[in-house]
Amino acid sequence: MKRVAFIISFIFLLGITFCILVGWLSKASFSGQIAKRLEAPPEVVWEVITDIEKLPLRRGDVAHIELEGQNELGFAKWKEHTKTGGYLLREIAEQEDTERLMVNITESNIGMTGSWLYELEKDGQGCYLTITEHSLIEQWFLRMVMEFRGREYHLLREMDVIEKAVEPDGLVRAGWW
Repeated sequence: MKRVAFIISFIFLLGITFCILVGWLSKASFSGQIAKRLEAPPEVVWEVITDIEKLPLRRGDVAHIELEGQNELGFAKWKEHTKTGGYLLREIAEQEDTERLMVNITESNIGMTGSWLYELEKDGQGCYLTITEHSLIEQWFLRMVMEFRGREYHLLREMDVIEKAVEPDGLVRAGWW
């Protein structure tokens, strides 16, 4: 019986050690890009990605938003509270008509900062949306989670959320926003 308990404990500790090493040894920085053609015109997509107050309706992980006025460039800044008790201070760093938007995370209590660039290009009745992420995760635990989940997870999820929101039966078109 002692031998079985020892083997189980050893395997458990080995697993924990492996997870810690994955987090510590993985790169803190990440750069990635995703592009997709959406059936909605750029103006509709732009409405979705710039409507900060309605983020909790679009993204299930956001509990609520606190608008914090404007940054030194005159663009919006806000505090995004997650349903797990986290927060991210975000701000628009660059905005060009309905074509280009850069959002930065300047601070968070989860150890993540970075920038996300949204670029829209009209294509017939729809548009191409390209999202580029440059992020830094300082905490080893979150890096471990992201390694197992896939570092491109947030890019894929963001594209999926935007695509669903602009579909004909999505939240924007249905008037839920």
